[in-house]
Amino acid sequence: MTVVLIVALIVAGISLYDYFSARNWQQVTSADRNEIVFADRNKEYGAYTLRRDYDKRMVIILVSFVATLGLSFGIFNYIKSIPEEVIEIKPFDVTTIPPAKPDEELPPPPPEPPVPEVEKLVAFPPPVIVDIEVDTEPKTQQDVESTTVSTKDQEGSDDSFNATVGPAETVVEAPKVEQIYEAVEEDAEFPGGRPSDFVSTHFNPDAAADVEGKIIVRFVVELDGSISNVEVARGLSPEANREAIRVVRSMPRWKPGKNNGKAVRSRFSLPILIGE
Repeated sequence: MTVVLIVALIVAGISLYDYFSARNWQQVTSADRNEIVFADRNKEYGAYTLRRDYDKRMVIILVSFVATLGLSFGIFNYIKSIPEEVIEIKPFDVTTIPPAKPDEELPPPPPEPPVPEVEKLVAFPPPVIVDIEVDTEPKTQQDVESTTVSTKDQEGSDDSFNATVGPAETVVEAPKVEQIYEAVEEDAEFPGGRPSDFVSTHFNPDAAADVEGKIIVRFVVELDGSISNVEVARGLSPEANREAIRVVRSMPRWKPGKNNGKAVRSRFSLPILIGE
């Protein structure tokens, strides 16, 4: 801060010296020169006023600048001279430490469960002698030696075992669902004129006696020209909406829309005016 103040004072001194030492005929702010230049002219002209008051304004600016710096420097030194508050830390009294709590006695662990006795198993239990009457006498060694084995092969039946095999399972492929196009190259056409004429002819006016406006019905024209997926996109009353769906479903087959000359499923929106 001191360096800034010194530099500001040097600049202000040089400016004041230049101001007081350069008041000669060559300066545009010279009072004698201005009086001669504007002797026969209107002195209310802006250039005269600016030249006349230039020196006064420069002095005011320089004095204000120096005063501001001096005030700032004084405030800075005042704030710096204010002693900082020292917080006194009291010494820690060891004698005031409460004694440690004795360890709480833990309850004794629960007794271990008794081990069940395992019955001792014997790999080969001793034989038990029982009295069982035998009706047939056992064969003697002589009877066994006199037994002959036949050398003739036993021919089996030529009939093969025919397992009953059920019919093979038939895998039914899911029918291919054609895509529904929102826009097609050739729009679907109603046979015999406009579809609105058919609707106005077959629409029951009693179903929409108390309403008026527009019902928009959306439906799909299938590959064979039949109508499906009929729905009301914008309706009026429930009775009028049901009647509009009924009339659209009763339409004859349309000419389906086409893409690349091939018939496709396409969606069609049909506006129906009620009471207009």
